[in-house]
Amino acid sequence: MRPLLLFTIVAVAACDSSSPTGATPQTPIVRERIDVRYANTSNAQRLDLYLPATGDGPFPLVVWIHGGAFVGGSKSLAA
Repeated sequence: MRPLLLFTIVAVAACDSSSPTGATPQTPIVRERIDVRYANTSNAQRLDLYLPATGDGPFPLVVWIHGGAFVGGSKSLAA
């Protein structure tokens, strides 16, 4: 069993095409759509979308709500 595990680790490491730590990737991994308006009641009703760099979807969705009881706060406070 150990030789198979070692082979798997070596094979995965050999196929890893990610850039080294600290290096800047040559191609973006996401498409950003910042401040997309989703309603017209308030100027604050905007969202940010982060999509994979390639493909047309459909993609899984994660919804993050910053808090503030829908009365205060801003999505920009998350950073």
